[in-house]
Amino acid sequence: MKLAKIVHLSTNDFGGAGSAALRYHEAFLALGYDSEMYVAESKSSVQDGRIKLIAGSSLYMKLKAAARKFFSPKLFSKLRQFLAEKERFSPKRKYLFFTTGESIEQGLNPRLVSAIEQADFLFVHWVAGFSSTHDVLEIHKKTGCKVYFVTMDMAHLTGGCHYYWKCRGFTSDCSDCPALDYKSRNYAVEQLRAKSINIAQMKASILCASEKILEEAKKSAIPYDDYIRLPIPINESCYTPRLRSASESVFKILTNANDASDPRKGFNYLLESLIHLDHLLTGAMRISIMCVDPGRFAPLELQRVVFEKFNYRRGDEELSDLYKSVSVFVNTSTEDAGPMMLAEALMCGIPVISFEVGMAQELIREGRNGFLISGFDARAVALKIFKLYTSGINELDQPVDIHQEVAQVFSVEKWKDKVSSLVRL
Repeated sequence: MKLAKIVHLSTNDFGGAGSAALRYHEAFLALGYDSEMYVAESKSSVQDGRIKLIAGSSLYMKLKAAARKFFSPKLFSKLRQFLAEKERFSPKRKYLFFTTGESIEQGLNPRLVSAIEQADFLFVHWVAGFSSTHDVLEIHKKTGCKVYFVTMDMAHLTGGCHYYWKCRGFTSDCSDCPALDYKSRNYAVEQLRAKSINIAQMKASILCASEKILEEAKKSAIPYDDYIRLPIPINESCYTPRLRSASESVFKILTNANDASDPRKGFNYLLESLIHLDHLLTGAMRISIMCVDPGRFAPLELQRVVFEKFNYRRGDEELSDLYKSVSVFVNTSTEDAGPMMLAEALMCGIPVISFEVGMAQELIREGRNGFLISGFDARAVALKIFKLYTSGINELDQPVDIHQEVAQVFSVEKWKDKVSSLVRL
């Protein structure tokens, strides 16, 4: 039986959304499909010719790519942090209004359209600054491919923002967009209409990583042909359950709140939780927080909560090793479609504590693989951490049981069962 030609579009193949796109590509390859990935930037160590670089057409994309090549990773990170701090309270940053260039008359990246000669199925991932729905429509007309938009956030459902913070404009016309200045708010309206017209012409379907996004997709004014729940595949050979040891001397926490300038990640909620936690600890009690920059926590002057630096991890093997080195994962995001770190931690058998955002309500089994915290209650987070520290994580399900339950949703094998019908010739 002939297998389909699969093509993926993604701004990059690293970071949260880029890594998710890469997982799709690698999963298709593992299943024997002819899969290719087109990106503006790549950090993949695999040089098999299947990840193809096509420069982004926007000036921002070009400057960002040049800076990443010119500066060391440490300097580039500091530059990004500096720029992020400059617009920390910008509505555009809060809503991540990154999708621009939508039009019914012209595309964003004609070089990309020219480069793709053949495709049976086209998967459009996070493509901000790299391609537009008009580009996708042109590829569809050129190849006759079936188009799937893959969404981990709201980017494919709105007039430009990736996170909506309870704004319901995407269900009608995106007018009065809170992410844009008053004089330019009609831009979101124009983009939503352009996306709607382009997507209607290609009869594209949308693949949603969570139940929450699936329900919101059905309410979006953008008319997709079909709405499908399809989680991001996670490599089960890397994300295996860690073995708990009764002799573990250090209780360690990993958190997703490492960027103080990103309002979505709830960094200040994490700070408050750590203050409460420090007050709860007495005598020789110690809890270690894994973080990329311990200096950010120095002003708190905590006594019994200590900090352990780790470097950014790349690739599933490094990431899974990081999860397996900790006792619990804590998510203080206040606006998130995932985060995928919840699923990754659980795949490693690591319990999680999370605010009720994104996939948390779908994944957490209260008192079995972790705890849900309602109302963004920072003190409640501290109390749950303290409970696990003092009463023992062994009161929860065993790591292998935690792993097996979430693997029923995220393993490549389960993903294969769902995706095979979508790419049948």
